Amino acid sequence: MIEISERDLLKLAQDLKISVGEATAIAIESGKIPRRYIKNLGAISALEQASICRSRVLVCGCGGLGGHVILLLARLGFGFLRIVDPDSFDPSNLNRQPFCMEDTLHRPKAIATKEILSHINPLIDVETFVGSLSPSHFVDVHFVIDGLDSPQDRIMAEKEAIKRGVPFIHGAVRGWWGQVTTIMPHEGPKLGLLYGEINEEIQKFEEQTGTLVPVVSLIASLQVHEAMRLAISKTPLYAGKLLYWDGETGTAMVLPFDYFKTAQY
Repeated sequence: MIEISERDLLKLAQDLKISVGEATAIAIESGKIPRRYIKNLGAISALEQASICRSRVLVCGCGGLGGHVILLLARLGFGFLRIVDPDSFDPSNLNRQPFCMEDTLHRPKAIATKEILSHINPLIDVETFVGSLSPSHFVDVHFVIDGLDSPQDRIMAEKEAIKRGVPFIHGAVRGWWGQVTTIMPHEGPKLGLLYGEINEEIQKFEEQTGTLVPVVSLIASLQVHEAMRLAISKTPLYAGKLLYWDGETGTAMVLPFDYFKTAQY
């Protein structure tokens, strides 16, 4: 492989009037690769890196989970990220949200995140929306990754992704615990089995549990691992099952969804 400069890739995208992700993929397929992706090779092939560069991802939320997801997607080279978040950074976010810093406090999360990403990887396109998630945000993406806060929002996003025929990679974290699953379109909705009947007491308990950054970064990494496998046409590890992480004991359980059909909530 021959190295190609990022400046040349940006010029190629401009000359051909194509996205920078597509330009990067074309260059890689012709035997030219930017230095930033060289360390990916070996674990994945050059053609698999090109597939990642062509992948389009919707990330729902850019706080704790969503922020770590976005950071990893950008470094891997996912060529298009659509980020949707209605909130601004608050001092309580500083313990776990990677794009929350002293100079981004009180700024819209999506806008501040996009600006920082331009310094991390100029070879990706980032589209941002400051507002609530809507069906229009699910158009023309290959995967949807969950960085949402409430079960109701997650279930809505899952159903919209299935409707659009795209995988939905769910993640959630509270305290020392976290979970990951990938919902494939042919499987149908699954999150209702996990959450059962949501009430104010459950939500109040979750809000009081706290959120620890090691668990957030672990779950986000597993979500991106699933997205990477999908992008390079590998079977996702957690389709049809749930990985549950217990940080108190340092153990992980992988449970089939059939288990939740009889679980008591």
